[in-house]
Amino acid sequence: MRCGATDLRRLRKTVLEEGADWGFAFDGDADRVQAVDARGRSVDGDKLMVLLALLHEPYRRDGRLVFTQMTNRGVERYLRENGIRTYRTAVGDSAVLRAMRRRQIKIGGEQCGHIICWDQTCCGDGILVSLLVSELLTRHGLSLGDFAGRIPTYPQVQQNVPLADPQGWQRDERLRGRLQRLRANYEPEVRFCVRPSGTESLVRIMTEASKLALARRANAEVAELFAAYRRK
Repeated sequence: MRCGATDLRRLRKTVLEEGADWGFAFDGDADRVQAVDARGRSVDGDKLMVLLALLHEPYRRDGRLVFTQMTNRGVERYLRENGIRTYRTAVGDSAVLRAMRRRQIKIGGEQCGHIICWDQTCCGDGILVSLLVSELLTRHGLSLGDFAGRIPTYPQVQQNVPLADPQGWQRDERLRGRLQRLRANYEPEVRFCVRPSGTESLVRIMTEASKLALARRANAEVAELFAAYRRK
């Protein structure tokens, strides 16, 4: 549809045309939310979670937050520097919720905008998050862009490789061995998240590094491994 939380172009255009302070976009069932600031810059779920964890008093007092393997290391570092203890889980809001329930943590979520405010609801609620963020920004006299701009992030590269059976590669010892060796060549300078999509016939590849060129090179090499596997 080229709109909503997965494509912010229409929202960006509207915010700029209307001179709005910020804007929000949701997916079809509104359990995900993404934002743009007054200059049209995107603000993802990682940074929205930081805002809630630091400015919403119940979450600030609790001092803990759950996120997934996709969350940027810069975000993790910023939270820890500001007194928030963090916990990483596998990708998926169900994994986040399990960790929150196990540790009785009030907030957690994903970079894609699934954010769970467990003291108020048991699942992602993008509309609730957008209202909380708006209320906090207004109360503290902050702009979304200025707040988000404080949070450092490392370059991330994400790519999807189509596979008829996105789970099958995990049973291929040869491919797994090659992937393990490739990762060993790059780690710890590059962080990898390689996983089958839960909704599409794809393998999702994310690489993160201090330099964009390094993240791109590592990502391309992983993608080529899967492209060669697909051609077999």
